[in-house]
Amino acid sequence: MVDYVVRQVVERDTSYVKAPSYAEQMEAVLNEQADAGYRLHTILTSDRLSQNISFNGKTQPKTILIFEKVKEKE
Repeated sequence: MVDYVVRQVVERDTSYVKAPSYAEQMEAVLNEQADAGYRLHTILTSDRLSQNISFNGKTQPKTILIFEKVKEKE
């Protein structure tokens, strides 16, 4: 059985919101999942998704990351 985790990162306008940059958010998610024993399987970006997220009345790009559990060698 294969175990997957799906995470979403939204690119926000940091001039209005005090938040980590998009690259910092991506790095944090990637490192968290790697520490938990997952590897990146698939990335879907907003240009490949049918809808974006509305944030403060604006459409915001988003990225969906799909991680797969790394199997231990037997």
